[in-house]
Amino acid sequence: MRHIDGRWQLIDFESSRNIGEECVGVITPRYCPPEVAKATTYGIEGTHGVVATISIDLWALGCIIYELETKNILFSNSIKDETILHFMSHPSPSTPTLQNGLRWNNDNELEIPQFEQDIPDAVTRQMIQQLLSREPAMRGTASSLLK
Repeated sequence: MRHIDGRWQLIDFESSRNIGEECVGVITPRYCPPEVAKATTYGIEGTHGVVATISIDLWALGCIIYELETKNILFSNSIKDETILHFMSHPSPSTPTLQNGLRWNNDNELEIPQFEQDIPDAVTRQMIQQLLSREPAMRGTASSLLK
């Protein structure tokens, strides 16, 4: 998190989980992938909940790289957490477009307005698109991103 005075601070350690551990408790909707949002929205707990995987972290990394490249957060602070969770848990073109223009396209993938203008480098755009894939398996692995 960046403070108004420009200082940076690491946050959200209370929501960290080990790989294979259940994702219950506190989440940060702005960095929450569809599979976690869906479980949170529908109140799925216990053995039916979402288990921590690397793909969950890769989604959050996609959000962070987008922020670093554009100097804007993907889900603006003016959008309520409940709205973000609803949007993320319903990846479909029929889901209403968010006020910042984010929407799910006909392939049920996240479509970011002015993506090419905001991120001119095609390799960076492709990496962000991969990391923000609706399907966890399509996000790849950390080592595949380094290639």
